[in-house]
Amino acid sequence: MDHLAGGWSVIAWDGPGCGRSDDPRPGAGLADHARILGGFVDELGLDQPHVLGQSWGAVLALEVQRQRPMLARSLVLAAAYAGWTGSLPPDVVTARLEAAVAGVLTMDASAVAAAWLPTLLSASAPAETVRRLGSIVADFHRDASIDMLRALAAADLRPVLPTIIAPTLIIHGRQDTRSPLAVATAMRQAIPGARLEILDDVGHVLHMEAPDRFDTTVARFLASVEAPRTTLLD
Repeated sequence: MDHLAGGWSVIAWDGPGCGRSDDPRPGAGLADHARILGGFVDELGLDQPHVLGQSWGAVLALEVQRQRPMLARSLVLAAAYAGWTGSLPPDVVTARLEAAVAGVLTMDASAVAAAWLPTLLSASAPAETVRRLGSIVADFHRDASIDMLRALAAADLRPVLPTIIAPTLIIHGRQDTRSPLAVATAMRQAIPGARLEILDDVGHVLHMEAPDRFDTTVARFLASVEAPRTTLLD
């Protein structure tokens, strides 16, 4: 945030069911989360902010695009999917969802974090990054996380991709095993004029594993779109 704030007003929010925010209503789906995000933008009076989302956040950004196609000045989709159903084989979606929900329901927070970390970072991630991410993952909201996992698994936003008119950057880690590089390539081909930037030697949580390269890539893209404006990070 400090790097990007040198040229833009940067707003990072705790979405519903994350961090210090309240949980949404039980069973809240992707469309509900997108309406809340749209209301957040309206409440702050933001005029066409750049919208950056990572993983679930990228899926959320695409759903906002479906609901309100003129809200975002540009999109940055990091470690993105068009939803799990929109990007992964059905058997992978089923197995991943069952394992994730079972883990959240039965494991304590530290065990959930330990199970997820190998899929989120590359094997060469610095120990401090592993520690920091583990602490973040362990601070999940159990009920809201299950609803978000189910929403992410059910989502298929492929029909939205060819309708996007906002300048779009897809940024992806070459070692990402949760969202394989083929997913990013397919999204680039489907979104008109989209750019794809690949960061070598990093995994799914690329903004933590390679923050300098990530920030530089994002800043270069934003500067190419227009003069600095407000950037919303999800």
